[in-house]
Amino acid sequence: MSKVNNNQRCRAVQAYIKSGSLRKTAKKFNMPSTTLWRWVKRYNNGLNREVYMKPWNRPANSVEKRVMSLKEKHPWITIESAKKILKKEGFKISHKGIYSIWKRYNLVNRSPENVFTTMARLSPESRRVIEYIEFILSQNPTNKIIKKVADILNALPSFPLEYEEILKKIPERYLSLSRRLNKLDAEFMEMPKSVVYQKAKRLRKAFEKKGYIYSSVLAGITEILSLHWMRTPEEELQLNALLRKRLRNLREPVINMALTFLAGTANCELLNAEQAFYYARKCKKLLHSLHHKNSYIIVGDLMTFITDYADALKYYNQALRLEKGETDTNFHLKISLASVIAGNYKRTRSLLPPDLKIGPDSEHYETYTLIKALLYLGLGNLEKATFFLRECLRRSEKSRFRNYIYTTAFCLAVIEQALGNEKEARTILQRYLPLFKKYRIDRHRIMIEFLLGRANISSIKLPIFQMVNHLEYAQKSLKIKDYKKALNYARNKGLLGFYHRVIVFFPRLITHILEKGQNPGLPRRLLHLPIFRCDIPVYYVKFLGKLIIYRNRKYLKISLRPKEKSFIIHLALRMGEPGKSVLINQLYKNFWPRSKDPSSQLSHLLVQIKKRLRLPSHLLVISQARDNKRLVNKGIYLTTDYKDFELSLVQARALLNAGEWHYARKKYISAFNLFRGRPFERMFDDWSEQMRQAILNRLENGLQEFIEQCLIHKNAKDAKKV
Repeated sequence: MSKVNNNQRCRAVQAYIKSGSLRKTAKKFNMPSTTLWRWVKRYNNGLNREVYMKPWNRPANSVEKRVMSLKEKHPWITIESAKKILKKEGFKISHKGIYSIWKRYNLVNRSPENVFTTMARLSPESRRVIEYIEFILSQNPTNKIIKKVADILNALPSFPLEYEEILKKIPERYLSLSRRLNKLDAEFMEMPKSVVYQKAKRLRKAFEKKGYIYSSVLAGITEILSLHWMRTPEEELQLNALLRKRLRNLREPVINMALTFLAGTANCELLNAEQAFYYARKCKKLLHSLHHKNSYIIVGDLMTFITDYADALKYYNQALRLEKGETDTNFHLKISLASVIAGNYKRTRSLLPPDLKIGPDSEHYETYTLIKALLYLGLGNLEKATFFLRECLRRSEKSRFRNYIYTTAFCLAVIEQALGNEKEARTILQRYLPLFKKYRIDRHRIMIEFLLGRANISSIKLPIFQMVNHLEYAQKSLKIKDYKKALNYARNKGLLGFYHRVIVFFPRLITHILEKGQNPGLPRRLLHLPIFRCDIPVYYVKFLGKLIIYRNRKYLKISLRPKEKSFIIHLALRMGEPGKSVLINQLYKNFWPRSKDPSSQLSHLLVQIKKRLRLPSHLLVISQARDNKRLVNKGIYLTTDYKDFELSLVQARALLNAGEWHYARKKYISAFNLFRGRPFERMFDDWSEQMRQAILNRLENGLQEFIEQCLIHKNAKDAKKV
């Protein structure tokens, strides 16, 4: 008979239940019918704790429990000390035996694969039990069977990391304290962090009452993690210090790495740079004992909190070298995000190839679109950056909204500032400031307050604040050496990408350097942004009602025919940035479908539009390619109120998903207020007709959504008003 593993036996029992033939099923699975019948009987009779059968040479349960309790109650105890205590109590057990028991209970040699988990590696005897339980749970068991499954799980020395889904199916009331902690760990990302905090705290207290210090520390780490998500760094550090005191001089590198990392991030939140760097150095020393991919990732993560992305990438790259097999998507995006913040756009593009399949339904879509937005913003492509910011907000969920709100709001302000709309940029920052305060995002709040001229950051020693401080000093002195100091600091700390975004808030410095004939060391397209080039025309086209056009924030008092209006809107929506183009044939087909000489009609229309918009003729030209003639934007920016409407609607939905109805309501109303009448009035070309219908459908959907939410939130007044 060939050896049959537990998974095959489970499938054999399932096959027998379906077929009803013992002999045929046993033959099919190449196993004795007596063996199959034994397993069928066990299933029919229900489960019992004997499913978990220890090898014959293991110590008795009473001995195992005593050895385990020594480590639980005295985490710092050594094997030698434990052996002496056990000998006095009459237990004869070797050093290896003690170590083996502690290892089975996950009290030593913890896996560095996830330093924050309460679960363990999968042991051979646990595998057989887990596979059988998986099979039982797949058969829609009764409550009585589930209770017996819980008894078996409670009897396991430790729960394996790869099988968290099993615990989610077992009611908490049937589980032991240890399994409850494992279940809380498994459901951490799915529960409100305030609930996780309360449960972890109760478990920690229960373990302490039982005298199990080791498990109370594990529960405490889960408690700190929930506090970390809730942005309460003072409480984190207090609990962290308490757990360290309880552990005394325990030399368990995995637990020490978890506590050190969390202490480092808490100090970053408190802007205590000196302490943050101290804990970072301790984490780096622990790598000597934890030469594992995930340990290097944790150190890299801590360096991103400190905002030293150059150092973070060094550790991420080391983790990449230690990786076996394919890179997991989460780590892939983590390196991409660090690279784009470091200004290494070439590497970011290589890490985000077109074949990287991250669609709108992927759990990683928000991070992916945010990275793409930062990439295009750093390259000066404002239109694509806006598109990806919209996508990021469109898919942001409540649990992740806090992580993205600062970056998206800051990037939207950067785009407005880059276009020379300084007033609008300040409005965006001011509008989101109360949310930063509410979510306790103090680092980001202080940066925003500094850009609004309300905060002094000279005393904050975190690299990102030091870099901006250097820029502020350079703008005051207008000295090239001070500017280069800021630029070199950004390069050395891996902050060049952030530097490229924040530099738009220091336009006087860049224009001064350009006037001196010096190279500011920025991407070429950034230097051609309107904030640095007053000669570049920026048009704001408002067509959600009567057409109104602004040139460089000044109202143009002009009279236009319907076709000219339609053509300008067409340009604004399809080629609103330098480098964008439209096929000439498409323009012919839409605006002059029955004309015998559409080229002369187009030429005449372009002359009239350039004259009325005061647009230099060389900035809007027809390419000379024979078969593929295009109308090309050579250096103008066109924005519209419809793009503002779409963006406001997306922000409103994101705020609504995050449970921020007060802010969402304001965003909805500001979006609807952009409409002053019917768009595309008296414009009858095919494209205008299609766009009018699409825009009105968007408006109708937005209104219906807003009215529904008003009724849910008992705000009938706004519902009637709209």
